[in-house]
Amino acid sequence: MNAVHRPLSAWVAQLHADPSGRLALGSVNDGDDRADARLLADFAEDWRRTAVQWGDRHVLGLVHPATNVAVVELDDFGAPIVVSTAAAALIDRAERDWPAVDDALALEFQALAEEPLPLRYWLLERLDAEGAPPDTVFSVLPWELLDRAVAAVRAALDGGVGDLVEIRHWLTPAVRGVSGPLEQLDEALRTRPDLFIVAASALLRNLTAVPVTRIPWSSRERLRGLVVMLGRVDVRLTHLADEADAVLAGPAAGGPAEPPAAWFGAELVSVGYKGTPAPATPGVATLALTASAAARLGPGVRGTVSRAAGGLVVTLARLDPAAPAMTVSTGEPGAPVVPFTRRGAALMAILPWDRPELPARLVFHLPDDPS
Repeated sequence: MNAVHRPLSAWVAQLHADPSGRLALGSVNDGDDRADARLLADFAEDWRRTAVQWGDRHVLGLVHPATNVAVVELDDFGAPIVVSTAAAALIDRAERDWPAVDDALALEFQALAEEPLPLRYWLLERLDAEGAPPDTVFSVLPWELLDRAVAAVRAALDGGVGDLVEIRHWLTPAVRGVSGPLEQLDEALRTRPDLFIVAASALLRNLTAVPVTRIPWSSRERLRGLVVMLGRVDVRLTHLADEADAVLAGPAAGGPAEPPAAWFGAELVSVGYKGTPAPATPGVATLALTASAAARLGPGVRGTVSRAAGGLVVTLARLDPAAPAMTVSTGEPGAPVVPFTRRGAALMAILPWDRPELPARLVFHLPDDPS
């Protein structure tokens, strides 16, 4: 272990007072911006973590008590990295036994989710490079960017147009080789069809090699939905898609292979016909139910989703007669939770939904769900 406090980011600048007495910063890395501050011999020992008052905020810094020299850590644009005093204290505790992170400390990392992105990125980048932290610490990275990028590609594969999302390097402390191919795949579907196979193959191949337990379960489920679509749109991708799907279906970080049995999610798979383009506004989909769902509802269960006036009709058929009652929602924040009603041998629910596209997935809750 290395208890020395060193920079988290690659760039630092010394703090000093300008002629008017105001705090100012010196040059990046003492004039050598190609150097990596984390490797500089100047920070070998005797530095302490601090939160430097910077106007009405605090920024991440280090101070050398013997000389009273202080440096401020900088982001990719050379701006000070903003930090709360609570987060600075947490980083200080983490650095005392660096790079060891036990389960109790990993739980505290969840409080960093509200901190500025550069702070989260540089902390986890260095921690990943020098230690073996629990997978759960990576949940504070901006996985919503991945989710939005996946949704955009899925929309394009369905004949629509999704948001243009720039993931950049923000997820690389957790997984490498995913953001780039995903963004390239989005570009291929928008303007460069010649890149489609190259980008899709790279994404699928890389997904078989990344530490998927670092990816939050909800994001893995969205990736699985995209992987299934890619395997169906081009036979050249089918084998790679099957391999990637098997890896993504592996165990969740620090937990079971699937979400708790009291709830389960199901991806929507649009229904189409071979050789025909996907409709711009798909009206029917089947539900890709998980193994845990089949265990609760019966091995022959089949789920469909279809449009109706004012919403979506969700139908579960071929149920085990002993299958429990349940509710369904889209899983989005604030989405209504609708109970199923029995119609003969099937269960049916009508979800409010007025968007042209179908939801990516549905979430089902069983009566013994503690939530």
